[in-house]
Amino acid sequence: MRIRKTSLLFGLSCLIVFGCIVLLLGKNKNLAGDDQNDVDDLEKKVKKLEQDLKRNYEIVQKIGKSVSDLLKDSPTQDEDPLKDKIIQPVLKNLVGSSAANDCSFVEKLPLEPNVQMLHVYSKLKFDNPDGGVWKQGWDIQYDESQFSAQNKLKVFVVPHSHNDPGWIKTFQKYYEDQTRHILNNMVRKVGEKDNRKFIWAEISYLDFWWKESDQESRDKLKQLVDNGQIEIVTGGWVMNDEANTHYYAMIEQLTTGHEWLKQKLGFSPTNGWAIDPFGMSSSMAYLLKRSGLENMVIQRVHYAIKKAMSAKKNLEFRWRQNWDRDGQTDMLCHMMPFYSYDVPHTCGPDPKICCQFDFRRLSSSGQSPIHCPWKVPPQPITNVNVEKRASLLLDQYRKKSTLYKTNVLLVQLGDDFRYDTAAEFDQQFINYQKLFDYMNSRSDWFVEAQFGTLKDYFDSLRANVAQSVESFPSLSGDFFTYADIDDHYWSGYYTSRPFYKQLDRVLESYLRSAEIIYSMTWSHLHRQSTVPERFRSWMSRMMALLSEARRHLSLFQHHDGITGTEKDHVVQDYAKMMQTAIQGSQTIIQQCAHFLLHPAQANLEPQLNTRHFLVDDEYSKPNELPRKSLIRLQDAKRVVFYNSLASERVQVVTLRISEYNVEVMNEKSEPIKVQVSPVFITSHQLSPEEFDISFVISVSPLGMSTYTIRKFVGTTQENTNLNVARVVVRDFRSIDSVAPFTVDVKDRLDAFTLENSNLKASFDSNGLLSAISHGGRETASVSIQFVHYGTRRGNEPKSGAYLFLPDGPGRVVESSAEENGVRIVEGSIRSQVVVTLPLVVHQVTLHRSPGIDGVHLDIDNLVNLSGQTNLEVAMRLVTNLDSGTAFYSDLNGLQMTRREKWEQLPLQAQFYPMPAMAYIEDSATRITLATKQPLGVASLSSGQLEVMLDRRLNQDDNRGVGQGVLDNVIPTLNSFRLLVEPRIASCKGSHGGRRPDGYPSLSAHRSLHGLLYPVHQLVADNQDDSPEKLHDNFKPALSPSGSDIHVVNLRTGTQLPDDQAVEPSSSSVSLVLHRLGFDCCFPPSGLVVSNNLADNNNNNEGEFSLDRLFPDYFGNRVRSMSLTSLQHQGPDIEKSFTIALRPMEIYTFELQP
Repeated sequence: MRIRKTSLLFGLSCLIVFGCIVLLLGKNKNLAGDDQNDVDDLEKKVKKLEQDLKRNYEIVQKIGKSVSDLLKDSPTQDEDPLKDKIIQPVLKNLVGSSAANDCSFVEKLPLEPNVQMLHVYSKLKFDNPDGGVWKQGWDIQYDESQFSAQNKLKVFVVPHSHNDPGWIKTFQKYYEDQTRHILNNMVRKVGEKDNRKFIWAEISYLDFWWKESDQESRDKLKQLVDNGQIEIVTGGWVMNDEANTHYYAMIEQLTTGHEWLKQKLGFSPTNGWAIDPFGMSSSMAYLLKRSGLENMVIQRVHYAIKKAMSAKKNLEFRWRQNWDRDGQTDMLCHMMPFYSYDVPHTCGPDPKICCQFDFRRLSSSGQSPIHCPWKVPPQPITNVNVEKRASLLLDQYRKKSTLYKTNVLLVQLGDDFRYDTAAEFDQQFINYQKLFDYMNSRSDWFVEAQFGTLKDYFDSLRANVAQSVESFPSLSGDFFTYADIDDHYWSGYYTSRPFYKQLDRVLESYLRSAEIIYSMTWSHLHRQSTVPERFRSWMSRMMALLSEARRHLSLFQHHDGITGTEKDHVVQDYAKMMQTAIQGSQTIIQQCAHFLLHPAQANLEPQLNTRHFLVDDEYSKPNELPRKSLIRLQDAKRVVFYNSLASERVQVVTLRISEYNVEVMNEKSEPIKVQVSPVFITSHQLSPEEFDISFVISVSPLGMSTYTIRKFVGTTQENTNLNVARVVVRDFRSIDSVAPFTVDVKDRLDAFTLENSNLKASFDSNGLLSAISHGGRETASVSIQFVHYGTRRGNEPKSGAYLFLPDGPGRVVESSAEENGVRIVEGSIRSQVVVTLPLVVHQVTLHRSPGIDGVHLDIDNLVNLSGQTNLEVAMRLVTNLDSGTAFYSDLNGLQMTRREKWEQLPLQAQFYPMPAMAYIEDSATRITLATKQPLGVASLSSGQLEVMLDRRLNQDDNRGVGQGVLDNVIPTLNSFRLLVEPRIASCKGSHGGRRPDGYPSLSAHRSLHGLLYPVHQLVADNQDDSPEKLHDNFKPALSPSGSDIHVVNLRTGTQLPDDQAVEPSSSSVSLVLHRLGFDCCFPPSGLVVSNNLADNNNNNEGEFSLDRLFPDYFGNRVRSMSLTSLQHQGPDIEKSFTIALRPMEIYTFELQP
């Protein structure tokens, strides 16, 4: 929107002056009364007014400069509308206008794209007729007259090598065996000729190579990048999976790679490259767009979708987010049309011909032989055969070009771990150059062929359409679930190895918490004019731990990492790295907490090897559940609770302790209510030495609060603040009671209920959930079943790490009363029902809490598939909701998208990724399930939601990993939160009309964040530095960020000097914010209402104040950046400005420590 600068400045000046006068008069109502003769007082007030006007003039001048900068940065009509659509926050001075109403955003329909994937799916038959040489397509024909001297075919052949950072071999083993040689030869051989090009994606490998290379090799790589012969594409640490990953980790792996590129090569990627992830998420397109990239290439999309898009020449499109209201998220995307990214499937539709132009397969290569499956080998190009060979290849190029709107053609030339010898570089470059030279010499062929990079291709493509990228269709939606052939749907990897999928989320939580508290500490130290050397050294050593944790998390985002599709020893290698990263993050958290709570920081001598606190549970082994920390209570113990969220948390916490008769004091030394519950060693034996205590805590935004636990002097009857849980067990064996508990053993149970002030949960006689009512509203029938699947029999293809190929519908796990044990532990603060079933120990927890945990039920499933053969187990919610064929699942925790049960697709195609959340709804109720680990989800019948839990498979599914999935961790924990929300009557929200976009409620957002980012418990451990010396709390925020604004990260930049230890950046801390989109039709129950909230239905409309969140931290200058902090976007602003953030958008701001 254009702004008339003079009008804006005049209006702002008038408002400010008028406001000051009103404020002055308002404060001096008696100026004309009794104090009228007090001239001195009047003169002081007039002088004060003059000073205020002067300050406001200065503010207006700064606003004027900001407006000028904005106008300078505004794109002109001649500029590329895709390239320069930067999503800016609305910068608001304190007298500015309000942002758009939160609820109207959700009620307003998204911008209608040219192609909506839901509509595409509804129309496709998903049949698979034989298309001839292009098996999944058709016999492509073309008219030679479409090519002319004015309309030449421009071919860009892009050499590449796809290097998995772990799959069959570990990351390091791949580097030592292959990638080292690829990179060495890339730098040497590409540099031999100016017309040679190459692209590289995985920065993790580039970092390995850089560390062991000499300066001459480093300089040579930088030169080749600078002159455009080598292009770094995407620039992520890995080529991440797009189904199971959470957007926090996706941003982190991009940021880690981009930070390396900026410092080592001075390079900013502009083109994305995702050729191997097993299905494509629109969230990735958004994150790349926000990171400053302009174009992207994708490959693994369902063959039927590729065929349909090829038929309409829609393989190049503007990928638009489902929530987009104005087209600002459009990202130019190129989809590869054929089966694979290898050479036989990239030059054109006939793999038999294309394979003949993979010169690595020459029999004379002297390398390990790779043969063409079609039994026609390549031929070296000579003067004798060049015309015939060039004509044959050009025919394929022309046929492929007919699938696209322009005559600019992209042809990939590479495969997994290709170009690992100098000979292969020569074979490909020399033979192809002969072909290019001949093609280009034939003026009657109307072709220009050359080696190129993605930048070369997209620059030519944009020039071909005269910068009018609007000629490409807009497309909204995602590309799940992927199938490569027949009915072979890749929905198995959504769940494979769920133990390590949850370990990923645990690491994300610890790393995020460590990042935030580290950055707060770094800013705190910068209050001094110079940071003392002892603190700088201490922070540098912690930055080494932080950098290592970032890289370990980033590595696991690889599309053969978090997917669970790697060899057993490789996943163990990843797990060890994640365990190390968790432990390093715990060290940072406890070190920084000790510093921030210390009353004499200036005199502190920090010692990294000193453990001041025990942080949470102990992750001692990478393939076992963590060991619950036991607080041994001799003297009083202080426990510090650290909240990494930017909103106040009021919730129940449960600690394991060695005494049961205890009292708990809050930070004001006031006793609070506490519940003690038994710890079961086995299903029928209580521990006499360990107990669980539960109590309600309150922790400020990004803050810490201390609670003290001590033995109670007196009996449990005299301890009026102690509640002893009631224990009921359905069992056929006797169970000995342990003080202070009495165990009521029964051979049968009646149906029963557990309730708090928000909800009532009903259970059947077998201990399984049957119904939930919320706030006295109508009861929703919600029952839980466990079902299992087998795999296909005989010689049919079978399920494996990638594929889900079931032998029919899921069958309910049946159990007899003897093997179906039930345990009920009911207390005044926390109640639990534990049911032992075949394959699963199922636990439901209800909290009596005023916070968000009092609104949902916690569900934990311990799955044990030991001894099973080809078995997959799922949890199914069966409800009375009239949800029809639709449900909603998330994409990477960033957005919700509508899913449908398509009648033309098999059962395995009905499962979709659930990285964080799914819900079903009807006109009256919504049922949301949040998950702590990514899993597969489906709604196979109206009112049902089914989540896979674990899978054990005996065979390989022929997708390359060469093994089954038999290394299940026993037991594997799956954790969920179940939320039943009644819809406000007559509220429309996002429900109805088959809309593709969905939005959780505010309560669902907060519930998910609580699950993913739990409060950390820090138990004082250091006897030398008595914890009594520490402050009781740390409250950095003046007010919360707002219920709909999530602090994704607060990340201190890393200095990466060559051949030296890493250091924290002294100039850059990145604050990443996500303005949540939420459905207003559900009351925000369980939220701590801040001053920003006018009432329960209105939020702060996205207005964010850095001054109020960080009043005493970080410098005055704030800079708007691209997502990964590579590029400046917009003018600098002051910390005092209020920023209005657009719903659903993610922003990065660079702060000064």
